[in-house]
Amino acid sequence: MRYFTVISILVFSLCFFRVTNAQTNISVTVKDSLTEYPFIRVKENILSDSLNTMALFYEKLKILKLDTDTVRKVVNILHLGDSHIQAGFLSGQMMSRFQSDFGNAGRGLIVPLKLIKSNEPRDYAIRSTASWFGCRCVDRKNYPCPGLGGMVVATRDTSFFFDIATLSKTDSCNAFCSVTVFHHPRTSPLSVVSQKKGVNYYPTRWPFASRIELDTLVCNLHLKGQSMFGDTSIYYAMSLENRNSGILYHSSGINGSCYSHYVEAGQVLNQTAALTPDLIILSLGTNEAFGKCDQKDIYDQIDRVVSMLRDIHPGAVFLLTTPPECHRRVRRKGKKKYYYTYVTNTKVEKVAETIRRYAVDKGLACWNLFSISGGRGSAKSWVKYQLSARDRIHFNIKGYELQGNLLYDAIIKGYNDYVGK
Repeated sequence: MRYFTVISILVFSLCFFRVTNAQTNISVTVKDSLTEYPFIRVKENILSDSLNTMALFYEKLKILKLDTDTVRKVVNILHLGDSHIQAGFLSGQMMSRFQSDFGNAGRGLIVPLKLIKSNEPRDYAIRSTASWFGCRCVDRKNYPCPGLGGMVVATRDTSFFFDIATLSKTDSCNAFCSVTVFHHPRTSPLSVVSQKKGVNYYPTRWPFASRIELDTLVCNLHLKGQSMFGDTSIYYAMSLENRNSGILYHSSGINGSCYSHYVEAGQVLNQTAALTPDLIILSLGTNEAFGKCDQKDIYDQIDRVVSMLRDIHPGAVFLLTTPPECHRRVRRKGKKKYYYTYVTNTKVEKVAETIRRYAVDKGLACWNLFSISGGRGSAKSWVKYQLSARDRIHFNIKGYELQGNLLYDAIIKGYNDYVGK
């Protein structure tokens, strides 16, 4: 009888394991990259994580996947980077797939980049008729001081409006009912103009953030601001949520940025405290490859950024990514005149190796896109297969979405291994 009971328990446990596994496993969708893009090293598309640091993040994903409670559960991801991230195509693909598999908790961080005449991701819009000035963390004249999102906008108008909206390729939008506004502590909170009922205003534990809660989901919102005593009104970013369980994917990139820019503009990192990320992805390195490329200095700058973020987020998991190979334009002398041509930027490989070595030394997870995307000489292949932008440094939408798929698949391979054990 006792023998029968033990066998029954073992059979039940095995069945439960299989059911749980089926519920938590996520399919990897990039299957045709080997045939469609043979230069991509799909077999290498895994995370390097010798200390299994990603397990804490995988466990939170698993709990989110199996969750049947009515209590809201959110897993926060913060993705910081340069122009490859500012465009929003790579990170947008990551967000889309994460939220498809684990639930959509909202659009997350949106940054008013167009108000200072820079490019924004295409899935949101922040517009205003006020007279704005501002800067980014890469600008020499950092006034006012940049904050969350790596930039700042300011106005001296006594009264002004913001129109914010989530956009979509389809008829549906990424609706939201909660807006967290990040602003200077002396700047007055924004108020809702388009709705008078069902709106509540709350302070937060951070003096640079205030929250607006709506009773209903909306796709756009008309907000009003007013300066106090003629002061300059200063804003950094907003975060949109829908009060559902799922993933909040906060991405922020600044054109031309390096690790050193995030060190110098310390407030940018300090204000990430309000996002409470469970996973922090750092995707920098391309711009370092267009400078002196002092590997020791780059190593030290990476360490300063990671150390600052670790102090702010002691429980967060870190994932570093390396930049893919790119070209640089050079001027050559012909028989009759000068001309421009493209050559491989060999410094990118040195930067990628520095990032990879830092991750190994500090026991952090790393995704080596330089190697996965084809390694040395691969930039020509990305051009040949029409995945690069015209400058041969950046990529087109198709190229960025492919990179986003590869990164997501690398994370999910690790996740599937974790839940399989």
